[in-house]
Amino acid sequence: MANRDFDLLRHQFTGHWQAIEQAAPHERRVLVIELAKALADWEAGQSEPLPRLPDLQRSGHWGALGTLAAAESSRIAARLGAEKQALRTRLADTAAAIAAAETGLAALMPEVDGLDADLAATAAQLADLTARESALRERLSALQRLRALESELAPARDELTALAEGFLRDEDPTGMLGALGRVHRQLVAFYDAWRLASVEIADALLGTGADAMQVPPAPDLLAVPERLAALDRELRAIDQALAGRIRAQDALDQTLKARV
Repeated sequence: MANRDFDLLRHQFTGHWQAIEQAAPHERRVLVIELAKALADWEAGQSEPLPRLPDLQRSGHWGALGTLAAAESSRIAARLGAEKQALRTRLADTAAAIAAAETGLAALMPEVDGLDADLAATAAQLADLTARESALRERLSALQRLRALESELAPARDELTALAEGFLRDEDPTGMLGALGRVHRQLVAFYDAWRLASVEIADALLGTGADAMQVPPAPDLLAVPERLAALDRELRAIDQALAGRIRAQDALDQTLKARV
């Protein structure tokens, strides 16, 4: 064999072996086989036959290379099998976690339905409270008007009392009649206002306000916002957990596709 042929073979072998060392584990077996084939092709292209002993040595060398290649392939296959099993275990754990999250979400649905019912009841109670407030405001307005009229009528009542006492003492009735004329307008205004206020109070007592006051508000009326906030936090935590599981599953799928 000429030195030129040997140098060429050495450069090819060195470059090929460096490629094997830098390749991914699942690609090394293929590159080793390609190297062995390249060496066999190179030997087949030699024109000078080898003596018997070198031929035997050459066969032993190729046998050793084949043994090394088979051992490396077995080791790579065993490692890939272990990695696949680990990935299957992680996939099973991820599926179990997703199933548990879905079960927890399904368990929360009755509470969500209960909160919806509470919200509907709360809306009805708010409507009743609004009606009660309106009725109470009408009653308060009527009572305030009656109190103001009573304050205005108090002097007239005192004056009428004094006139009645003077009339019983046989005093001059002319003064009594003049005083009655002065308070007549106040008495008429009070009567009209009292009658209007009485009608308004009767309407308020016989209308929706009286019925609304008989229905007490639910004791947990103010607890509904806190329950909604707690449920929202739980749902957000479940959404984050599901999103994390989905991202992990996608990463595992990409890893499996890259290695298979």
